[in-house]
Amino acid sequence: MFVEKDIENYYDQTAVHYRIWWALEKGKSLHYGLWFKDTKNFILALENTNKYLSELAQIKSTDRVLDAGCGVGGSSIYIAQNYNSQVTGITLSQKQVEKAKQNAVEAKVSELVNFEKQNYCSTRYPAKSFDVIWSIESVSSATNKLDFIKESFRLLKQGGRLVLSDYFKLENITSGKDKSDIQKWLNGWAISDIETPENFTKMMKEVGFGNIKIIDMSKEIMPSVKRMFYSFFPGGFYSIIYNVFKPKVSRFAKSHFWTAYYQYKTLKRGLWRYKIIYGEKL
Repeated sequence: MFVEKDIENYYDQTAVHYRIWWALEKGKSLHYGLWFKDTKNFILALENTNKYLSELAQIKSTDRVLDAGCGVGGSSIYIAQNYNSQVTGITLSQKQVEKAKQNAVEAKVSELVNFEKQNYCSTRYPAKSFDVIWSIESVSSATNKLDFIKESFRLLKQGGRLVLSDYFKLENITSGKDKSDIQKWLNGWAISDIETPENFTKMMKEVGFGNIKIIDMSKEIMPSVKRMFYSFFPGGFYSIIYNVFKPKVSRFAKSHFWTAYYQYKTLKRGLWRYKIIYGEKL
């Protein structure tokens, strides 16, 4: 089971990999991205996720948004630029906080966005502080997803919206190999486990969320899943050589390349799906 420090270490130790293989400096995002018929390149696919979730949540200029698990600030900056909304981004990594602040200055939206090191399962914000809670591929890192759901409900104003996209496993994973391969992928990303969409939305309903929508976007992320898989081969070769000459390489960086393999193979075997989930505080 991974604790806060493990998750922080993961993102700090593997940032260089995302810069090399995921165009982090240009895309400012660590997520898969959505590929539609007219999507011409990877950067646009990353932007599509922000656009799709923004429209689903019906974000307005008067909204105050919490970007829960903000990474280097890409989504927060997108919302500020396109909707003129006030956005607060939180992450467990101080290095990400500093990079996000720098990105906001460069994008000329620093007056609209604020970044802090906080745990989205237990924040320091007063109740009913936000109109929208936003999360892209970050809730999966929570050891207890119910803690995130409860905190989101507490933080939202009446009528507030929770919108997220993430990985969700199937209920009927019984094979030892299937379980092992899923865990090899997740452990490489400092994720203890992922939920089924059925159980996640059940918890949302029990906490008080309503008007829940579940949208499957597994097909739309496949080009990015393949992009990551293709990086396994050159990345793996480089990592093996690097590990030989630098045996003290950091914990997550040492075998990070294997996640590119297992995330693809497990999705191809239908062991997990990529879902967008929306709900309202009634």
